[in-house]
Amino acid sequence: MGGPSPLIILDIANNHNGSIEHGKKIIDDIFEVTSKFDFDVAVKFQYRDLDSFIHPSFRGDWNYKYIKRFEETRLSTVEFEQLIYYAKSKGFLVACTPFDEISVDLIEKQDIDILKIASVSLTDWPLLKRISNTNLPVIASTAGSKIDKIDKVVSFLSKRLNQFALMHCVASYPTPDNNLQLNRIDELKERYSPIPIGYSTHENPGNTNAVKLAIAKGAQILERHVGSKENNNALNSYSSDKSNLRKWLNSINEILPMLDYKPSNSQVNDTEVIALQGLRRGVYIKNIVDKGNKLTSRDVYFAIPLQDNQLSANEFSDFSDYVAINSLVPNSPLFYEDVLVENKQKPITLIVESIKSMIETANLPVPKNLRLEISHHYGLEKFSKFGMVMSTIVNREYCKKLLFLREGQTNPEHYHKIKEETFNCLFGELEVVLDGIIHFLEPGMTLTIPVGAKHLLRTKIGAIVEEISTKSIPEDSYYSDPVVQKTLDRKTFATIWI
Repeated sequence: MGGPSPLIILDIANNHNGSIEHGKKIIDDIFEVTSKFDFDVAVKFQYRDLDSFIHPSFRGDWNYKYIKRFEETRLSTVEFEQLIYYAKSKGFLVACTPFDEISVDLIEKQDIDILKIASVSLTDWPLLKRISNTNLPVIASTAGSKIDKIDKVVSFLSKRLNQFALMHCVASYPTPDNNLQLNRIDELKERYSPIPIGYSTHENPGNTNAVKLAIAKGAQILERHVGSKENNNALNSYSSDKSNLRKWLNSINEILPMLDYKPSNSQVNDTEVIALQGLRRGVYIKNIVDKGNKLTSRDVYFAIPLQDNQLSANEFSDFSDYVAINSLVPNSPLFYEDVLVENKQKPITLIVESIKSMIETANLPVPKNLRLEISHHYGLEKFSKFGMVMSTIVNREYCKKLLFLREGQTNPEHYHKIKEETFNCLFGELEVVLDGIIHFLEPGMTLTIPVGAKHLLRTKIGAIVEEISTKSIPEDSYYSDPVVQKTLDRKTFATIWI
């Protein structure tokens, strides 16, 4: 995805107005305009399984504007498949944004080329889990999400997907010029390299400067909402008709020949929060849950509307346990006051933050995206005393790792049958007990560990060690303590961005 000439995604959204004929008219307009340009173009649809997406008690309640909009513009599966075929017949790629798991099931059965995650769903963990099991290229928009949330999503999806891209986006409709936050493209590019970064636009359709700046900053994918005004159809304030689309594409064509291809800490504003909140799915109870019991994914479902003080799907993930404070009945919303949320990821987050602090204190140059292997030989609850964090920089016939031991920490005695390694102390102080003999290392000091030699690492004040070795094989560590050797679940992986 992406490249010197950007991929263009044109989102029909609900602008088809629930009419397959009007949907085809929009595709005709897109073809009329884009056929004059040498761009790869994807026509994008949005899927919601309204029978599950909307809570049963609120179906037909048009006091909620989104329920009214979605029900008024509903298309059947067969009608969407006709539009997909029609778009393909014009030579377009087809993209689709699912807002629930059933819609992902449908996408996998259809001829869809790209799956798009909407900003409102970026941290919808039940939906992300389902999407991560597809084989489709995935593009995710980031409006309304702070960097720590994006970090978690990137870490989760990049381990599970072969093709994955991010889009800078602002969820204001339309977005005023002074809130486009285009510097965030720089931030996303630098932080998440080599993941492609794009720009999903909601500015006034007459604005052709923003897309030029986005391309100049390296956006490789460009998304725009489109529609048709014909037959007295009104367009919203952020969708382009064919006249504006032509001007927009012309501006892209103008900037590309001019290009040869610093971070900004953008903030989430109240307008985005309000806009996204109305589209988020709330957590609703599926089965009776007694007070004191843990909720699982089998006990809940996700639907709009999201009510005041109700947990959203974005807040329901495998990273936490949910214990019922009150007895819960089917189809009721899950309010914050009904549940105790226990963050299972907190110990890992604290470990990652401590390693980042060590790197900054040592002023140690490291790769931007550092993959961490957290070894907790006797469990996370004893990590502060027994354990170590490793990062493999390269592992070929030769290997380089960084080892991080925190203050007062010990890495238990073990040996290798294949690997020979040399420790080079970079920061702090390290004691190595090598075949019963204590060796004390300070920065600049090295020690070689022969094949088969038992060794234990410990430190009083903390240490960062460079390990240079022959090829590292995961099964080539043999611990003296049989309890550790028999414990298979003694490693957790995380990513740190520097």
